[in-house]
Amino acid sequence: MEPRPATPVDLTQLADVGDPEFVREMVDLFIETASASLVVIHSAVDRADAGGLSRAAHSLKGASLGMAAHAMTAIAAELEAAGRGEQLEGAAGLLAQLDAAFAVAKSYLHEAAHLPAAG
Repeated sequence: MEPRPATPVDLTQLADVGDPEFVREMVDLFIETASASLVVIHSAVDRADAGGLSRAAHSLKGASLGMAAHAMTAIAAELEAAGRGEQLEGAAGLLAQLDAAFAVAKSYLHEAAHLPAAG
């Protein structure tokens, strides 16, 4: 696995957008989408639903990649592969890592986009 970057989100990608209001909207949408995906991933892991895990992790991987949240992207890819291969033994540990990576990314994005750190 590649080393993870020092920051949870590559802000150069967001800086290229330019318009601060649009960046805030992108951040809000990412947080909302990622939060919803995490609920589905938790449910899939709890139910040992490999297909559901693979689909939800794939969705989150794409959203994380679009936001340049590289740690989240990498962990979601591992969860997607675990679900696809029906190898759920380590899924709970990966999910805990994903939850932690999301918390860090969310806080970082709120600060970077000057959003209130709610929810």
